[in-house]
Amino acid sequence: MAAAFSFRPALRRLLIAFSLLFAPLFASADDPSIEYPVKAAYLLRFTDYVEWPAASFPQADTPLVIAVLGSDRFAQTLGQLLAGRSYHQHAFRIRTVKPGDNLDGVQMLFVSQQAQSAFHRIAGGLDDKPVLTITEAAGDMPPGSVINFVKTDNRVGFVISLANARRVNLKLSSRLLSVAMRVEGG
Repeated sequence: MAAAFSFRPALRRLLIAFSLLFAPLFASADDPSIEYPVKAAYLLRFTDYVEWPAASFPQADTPLVIAVLGSDRFAQTLGQLLAGRSYHQHAFRIRTVKPGDNLDGVQMLFVSQQAQSAFHRIAGGLDDKPVLTITEAAGDMPPGSVINFVKTDNRVGFVISLANARRVNLKLSSRLLSVAMRVEGG
């Protein structure tokens, strides 16, 4: 029984340490000038806790491409944050896309709230490609989305669809799941 008591404080310390990694991201969402930088920081953090299939990076210099649908402002904010950074020695590349654009070679897709109706039109084109799809839809998680940003109590958080992540062959760390507001399909 003593082992159970020593395990709980260790687990508690681990959860506190992990939450501190994300603490700066739980900034107030009622200030529009800070919302996109907070979401951009989340996207950068997500890459530390997502594992793509090896085929997503066929060469050592294949970049991690983040496509942004519906918000040039977010693409610019994201580009500034990711400048000079990399994911496991894969440079980040930001692409703005429109419905109908080819999404081959994209590992992440951010869909702004303004582009949710367009997302429904392109989601089918993704098929089961290993793309981490991140939306910011109000209400329920959009079909096909792996992570959906939500605002509660003027804070930015996120919901995860584990079923959608598995469907597109992405492995999400249990540490990422533990800080989500909700995990669906687990």
